[in-house]
Amino acid sequence: MARQLESVPLEPLPLPTQITAGDGTRLDERGYEDFRSVFIDTKVISRAAGSAYVELGDTKVMAAVYGPRQSERKFGFSDRGRLNCELNYTSVAQKLREKQAQRSSRKELSAQLTTALQGVVDLDRFPKAVVDVAVLVLQVGH
Repeated sequence: MARQLESVPLEPLPLPTQITAGDGTRLDERGYEDFRSVFIDTKVISRAAGSAYVELGDTKVMAAVYGPRQSERKFGFSDRGRLNCELNYTSVAQKLREKQAQRSSRKELSAQLTTALQGVVDLDRFPKAVVDVAVLVLQVGH
């Protein structure tokens, strides 16, 4: 029996009005053949079941997975586990994000993250359990 994923209406983020400068470089000063620098470090949060710190150019994000843990009684019995995702911004990242006019709320972005992860997390393996995913955007790049 194929399982059906819950759908969350997704709103596309606004595209930049201009991505290249007149001299043929990108606005972030990279050439067409240049890549953003990438840095990834895992197991950065000792109490998490899994965690990572990721830098993509000037964007810095930390993510952690907690669980599976027993679900609270108020949610009742379920043959499938539950996935809770929360995405937050530091105050510095939030200010820059607001300047970039991205209007998606944290709640909407958390719902989109949940939808994306539901396709890869096998919740059938964790009946009566909860898996929590926390993502913190430390710095927003260009």
